[in-house]
Amino acid sequence: MQLDQNGFLRPTVNATKCIHCGLCEKKCPALKRITNPNCNFEVPIVYATFAKDEQIRIKSSSGGMFTILAKAVLNQGGVVFGVSQESSTSIYHTYVESIADLEKLRGSKYLQSNPNKIYQKAKDFLSKGRKVLFSGTPCQIAALYSYLGERRYDNLYTIDIVCHGTPSFKVFQKYIQEVELQKQGSVKKTFFRDKRLGWKQYSMTNVIEYCDGNSFQLSNTLQEDVFLKTFLSNICLNESCYSCKYNGIPRLADVTLGDFWGVQRFHRNMDDDKGTSVILLNNTKGEYLFSLVEKNVTFCKSELNKAVNNNPCIIHSYPAHHQRDKFLKDLDSFTLGELLDKYKL
Repeated sequence: MQLDQNGFLRPTVNATKCIHCGLCEKKCPALKRITNPNCNFEVPIVYATFAKDEQIRIKSSSGGMFTILAKAVLNQGGVVFGVSQESSTSIYHTYVESIADLEKLRGSKYLQSNPNKIYQKAKDFLSKGRKVLFSGTPCQIAALYSYLGERRYDNLYTIDIVCHGTPSFKVFQKYIQEVELQKQGSVKKTFFRDKRLGWKQYSMTNVIEYCDGNSFQLSNTLQEDVFLKTFLSNICLNESCYSCKYNGIPRLADVTLGDFWGVQRFHRNMDDDKGTSVILLNNTKGEYLFSLVEKNVTFCKSELNKAVNNNPCIIHSYPAHHQRDKFLKDLDSFTLGELLDKYKL
């Protein structure tokens, strides 16, 4: 997988080694619709929920449900796969085997993670009988099922996120460069969903370090931050995201996690602006996972239409932006602020 000229990971074939068997095309989840072997419900079970542990909830992007579910699997000797940020511009899939290491997987990362050989590693653990909880975007869950083939693993549990789409990595790299130039420091880490101003008014926070060892945190709200504004305008998403095969009902994973935006309209007692998750239990495996953590969460039964009301990505993709190609061509010629003005974003 290599970045193309627009900043998206693409599969690159080594022409000198290719034997033209066609297997990569047969397995590609973007070319072929992949299904869950566990027969997902036509209509999922829906809850509004958040972690009772206040510290987990505060550190999480939403209601802390990923951490709660991951801890349950780790406590049973399992392995948890998710996305980590190694540096400001290195976002990749990895795994943890202890609660102490779970911190690296917590929180949203609004970028396309590099899977490396993570599907092979997951299969290795599954073949050894270890419980595996694998989290990712819907298409990454599809890729895992495609890689595993027709065999059904009773020790595999999957979580997909409600995905807005993945923005261009070139846009994010440009954003980091502009922040570093403006502040004359080095961005070491980015918190894509910092809730210090509240869940609904979340911030993009960059940890900036200097040569003398000093550091500070630069925060901008979603209305102010140029990367968030660009991303949420849908003008720089991966082309396949505009017609995603895996945003829809029935969902692909055992469990779907996202934000229950607009929860105050339907479940007022579940809204304190600290983060409320929507969780979809998509099959019996999803029900089992939730049964493990019920005592650790506050929750109430909801309905799919209520969850979708302010989070439509649960059931469909955003349409392609009509100026996307022009925007991406302009990346080398303008700052992100200038592009926001030019394209009235």
